[in-house]
Amino acid sequence: MASNQPLSAAKQAPVASVLHTIFVLVILLSGALLMRVNAARMRLNRNPNRPLFYLVTIAAEWLVLLVVLAGLRAHKTPLIEILGARWASAKEVFRDIGIGLLFWLTVILILAAPGFLLHTRANNWVFSPHSRGELVVWFLVSLSAGICEETIFRGYLQRQIIAWTGRVEVGVCVTAAVFGAGHMYQGMKAAIMIGFYGLLLGLLAQWRSSIRPGIIAHTLQDSVAGLAAFLFRR
Repeated sequence: MASNQPLSAAKQAPVASVLHTIFVLVILLSGALLMRVNAARMRLNRNPNRPLFYLVTIAAEWLVLLVVLAGLRAHKTPLIEILGARWASAKEVFRDIGIGLLFWLTVILILAAPGFLLHTRANNWVFSPHSRGELVVWFLVSLSAGICEETIFRGYLQRQIIAWTGRVEVGVCVTAAVFGAGHMYQGMKAAIMIGFYGLLLGLLAQWRSSIRPGIIAHTLQDSVAGLAAFLFRR
């Protein structure tokens, strides 16, 4: 059984080919540009079709994840190396849930002040759920983001860059930068905040040698953010 002890850069090997990773980066950055164009159109529309935007986002998340999984399979990399050690008991499940919850609460405290000063939410009202039906779909978006983005960024890309460079800090920082760039459709200030959030998620994944606590925290963060936006605008 795999260990939950943190992995050093020296122990990490590439999880996919160089060409595959370049292909994934091209998909991510191209998708970010398309999202930015679509977001600009939504802001100009008095009644944007948010459910459609959410569903397209979900489909895109899972499509990129399938591309990543195909690269892992071609490289003969077991998925467990990306996810981290399997849960062997209920205690381990609750431990990771607790870590994810504690991390989420800590991140709220860390990012609250700069987020308020940068007014990052003011530019993103259009993306927030405005009805109960939209809120339900938003929760599906949040779950997809937690699973797919953590697998893609912290599980795949971060490990790949660390393996290439032999430097944990390079892998964490570069992955966080790409993660932030992928959210440029929300505006520059929000992308910077999200990039910093990705940096913290990267540190968590590296410390735990598992993306499971990050998946829990990421899903919780997005879900609560959407719920709060829905409640406070009523």
